[in-house]
Amino acid sequence: MGKPKAAKMPKAKPQPAPKRATSAASGSTAQAQKGDGAGASNPVPPGAAVSLDDHVAKRARVSRGRDLQTLVNRALDNPHFKHIPENTRINKEVEGLTLRARLSELIENLPAGSRIGTCTYASLARQYSDGSSCIENLKPAKVSVPDARLKAILQKLDDAPGAARPCRMLQMYLGHCGALDDYNLIALCKSTLNARQLSKPAWEANTLAIMQYFVRLDVRSKYHAVYQACLPLFDKCLAQTFNDLKKSGAQLSTFLGTHGKMLTLVCPEADIAEISAHADDLSSVSAAVCRVCNGSAVGNAMMASKVVEMQTKRISSDIADIVKPLREGVGKVTPAIVNDIREKAWELCANVDDAGQTTDRDIHVTFLLGDVKLKDVPDLETEVELRIAAALKSRFWNRSGGLVGLDYEKWVCDHPTGEAGEVEAELIHEWNTARTLVQDLVRNPKDDTFSEMRAIITRNKSAILGLDKTFTLELSFLEGAEALVEETVLRRTLGCLPSQSQLLTFQESLRMLSDLNKSDMCKKAPEAAKERITSVIRVVNSMARGQVPEGSKDLTAVFFSQALTRCSYFMNVTFVGAKGGLVGKPSLDAYLQDLSSRMDEDEAFGISVIEKVKCFFLVAE
Repeated sequence: MGKPKAAKMPKAKPQPAPKRATSAASGSTAQAQKGDGAGASNPVPPGAAVSLDDHVAKRARVSRGRDLQTLVNRALDNPHFKHIPENTRINKEVEGLTLRARLSELIENLPAGSRIGTCTYASLARQYSDGSSCIENLKPAKVSVPDARLKAILQKLDDAPGAARPCRMLQMYLGHCGALDDYNLIALCKSTLNARQLSKPAWEANTLAIMQYFVRLDVRSKYHAVYQACLPLFDKCLAQTFNDLKKSGAQLSTFLGTHGKMLTLVCPEADIAEISAHADDLSSVSAAVCRVCNGSAVGNAMMASKVVEMQTKRISSDIADIVKPLREGVGKVTPAIVNDIREKAWELCANVDDAGQTTDRDIHVTFLLGDVKLKDVPDLETEVELRIAAALKSRFWNRSGGLVGLDYEKWVCDHPTGEAGEVEAELIHEWNTARTLVQDLVRNPKDDTFSEMRAIITRNKSAILGLDKTFTLELSFLEGAEALVEETVLRRTLGCLPSQSQLLTFQESLRMLSDLNKSDMCKKAPEAAKERITSVIRVVNSMARGQVPEGSKDLTAVFFSQALTRCSYFMNVTFVGAKGGLVGKPSLDAYLQDLSSRMDEDEAFGISVIEKVKCFFLVAE
C-alpha cells in the first residue's frame, strides 16, 4: 500500500464585510435604506458619517463598552423623533416592539465601527409616528377641488420623477402661487417630500421651495398639523443643505443670511435672530447657541463645533486661573505643588465633553514677554501641561538655579527682577537639557543671521522635543522673535541718543552706538535694523563734526523721526546757554529764532554763529 496522502486543509472562504445594521427594523426600514427623498441612485455608503445627530453617532461608534441604556436614551433624542408625542414614543408598539425596544435591539446588534444610519432613523420615525403627525397619514378636513396647475405639475413629477424640468416648474409655481387649502397642500407634501425616486439635489431643491412657500404664506399657523408632519424632513433638508454649503466653503453667517427665514420653521425664531446679529462673536449669545444646537439636526450641524469651541475656550480661561499661582508665587515650587495644580486642572477637564472637537485648537499662553500663540493643541490635558510649563519657565527664566536663558531670549527680554523663590531641580531638568542642546546648535559662527539661527532650531525640533515635550512654547516664541529682535535693536538705538532725562555728548552717544552695533544681537538682527542703526550713527557723526547730516530714505519713518527728535537734545550740551531752561527741540527752535532776530541786527554775528548750529538744521526741519 502506498503512503496515505496528506489531507488538504480547506481554504478559508472570505467573509463578507459586515453590513450596516439597519435590517433589524423590518417593513419599510429596508426600503428606507434607499434614502428619504434622495433616491435609489444615492444609497448611503457603509460607515458614512450621515447621522443627523453627530455627537450621538460618534459616541455610539467609539463607546461599545458603555451602558446600553445610555446609548438608547441618546438615540431617542435623535431629531427624527422630536415630533412624536412622548406617550406614543413610550407605548406604541410596531410588530410587538416599542421604539425603545427596537432601538435597543438595533444598537445591541451593531457591528463594530457601525452606527444607526439616517435612513433607519427616518424609517423608524415614520413607523412610530401617530396619525396626526405623519405625512403618509395626513388627511384634509374636507375634500376640495384640486388646483389644476398644481395637479398638472405633480403628474409630470410622477411620470418623470428624475427629470429636471418638472422640478423647476414646481419650484417656480410655489414661488408665486396663492394660498393652497389643506387638501392641495397635503397632496403637494405627499407627492414631493416623500418622493424616494428623486435625486438628493432635486429633493433638496423641492423641499426648500416648499419651505419658502410655508414662510411666505405663514402655513405654520394656518395648518399646524401639516407643518408638524413636515418638520422632520424640513430639518433634514436644512441640515444637508448646510453641510453641502460648508464643504464648499460657505460661512455660517452667510447661511444664516440666505436661509434664516427657513431656519425659523425648525429653530426658535428669536434665537436665530440673536445668533444672526452676533454671528462674528457667538460667545455673547451662548445660551441661544446651545438651544439651537440641542433642538434640531440643522442646529446641531451649525452649532455643535461652536458649542465645543465656546466650552473649551471657557475651560481654557479657568485652567489659566488655576495655573496662575505657579507663575506669580514667591515660595518654593515642589513636584507635589505642581501635581496638586495639575490634578485640579484635570478635574476641570474631566467635566468637559470634547467629543465634538474635530480639529486641533489654537490657544494663547502667557510666556516670557507676553502672549504666545500655540497652534494645533489636540486636547485639554495637553493644554494643562503647556500652561504649567509656561508658568514655571517664565517665572524661573535666567535665574540662578532656574531655567537656562537662550541667547536670543536674553536679547529681547529684560533681566528678571524681584523674588521668584526656588524650584526643585527635577521639575526643570529636562527643560534645561533641551536648552543646552539648543545653545550648542546655534553657537556656530557661520550662522550670520537670526533667520539662519531660527532655521537650525526648527530643523532639529524633533530632537529637541524628544528632550522637552513643552518646547513648543519656545518654538512658537521663536516665530515672532525676529521681529522682537528688530524692535529691540531700534529701541536700544534710541536709548543711545540723548533725551530729557539723559543728556549726552556726541562722543558719549557715539561710543554707546558703537558698542550696540558690535553686539551679537545686532550682528544677527534683520538687515533693516542694521541699516537703521547705521543711518543713526552717520547722523550723529556728521553732527559731531559740525556738518549738516545727510537725509535718509527713512527720513519720514516713525523711527527716524524719533531719532532726530532725540538728536535735538545735543543742543543743551553743545550750547549750554539755551534760553528759558528749555531742552530738546523746543530749546533748539528758541535758539534758532533768537539767532534769526540777532542776524537782522548784526549780519556779521549771524554768519559767524551759523557755522556752529548748521549741524542741527536737519533736526530742526
